[in-house]
Amino acid sequence: MAAYAFELPELGEGIESGDVVNVLVAAGDRVVQDQPLIELETDKAVIEVPAPVNGVVQTMHVQSGEKANVGQLIVTFETEISEAAAPASTAPEAAMPEPEPAPPAAQAPEPAVAEPAPPAPPQAVPPPVTAPIGRPESATAQRLPAAASPSVRRLAREVGVDINEVNGSGPGGRISVDDVKMHARRLLTDTGGYHATAGAAAAEPRAITLPDFSRWGEVEHQAMTSVRRATAEHMA
Repeated sequence: MAAYAFELPELGEGIESGDVVNVLVAAGDRVVQDQPLIELETDKAVIEVPAPVNGVVQTMHVQSGEKANVGQLIVTFETEISEAAAPASTAPEAAMPEPEPAPPAAQAPEPAVAEPAPPAPPQAVPPPVTAPIGRPESATAQRLPAAASPSVRRLAREVGVDINEVNGSGPGGRISVDDVKMHARRLLTDTGGYHATAGAAAAEPRAITLPDFSRWGEVEHQAMTSVRRATAEHMA
């Protein structure tokens, strides 16, 4: 069998020594690997120092109440393996299993980029509606019917006056008998009144071109009464 010298391993970061609180084995005891050998009190806690190999305790180099420093010889074992083949000194505390690396965080899927919608087809613009070009209506056809009573209209027809050309002096432009006479007198004045005919013994009134009365309905021909004839003569 070979002798194996066990030195106090590192106790932790910044810990160089500790006080031996209790010796758990004695010379001649058979121990197994990782069996506690001593209890050591540091500034932080009381820890157990385990055996590094299987074997028999040959000599204890520390006692209770003593101070043990890191690297100091504390136990000599008789073991079947040589010191060179012995496992490296282990820390008094059981090595904490290294945490498994956290799986990489799942990357959030990139937001899908919406494809632009195809442009809407251009809407057909209807051609502008052009009003048919017709024959322009005469001013007389577009004019509203003259506001006159049947008797006034009859007088206008008898004296050859277009009732639609007479300016009414009554309410709402209503045409009276006097309006027809005044309009006829103005027409006679503008056309020179009566004209003398060569070789004629008496003057005759100038002929006036009458409008086409059939545009307003059926035409009835009546002889002019003496009163109407006298009125026409006075209007001249």
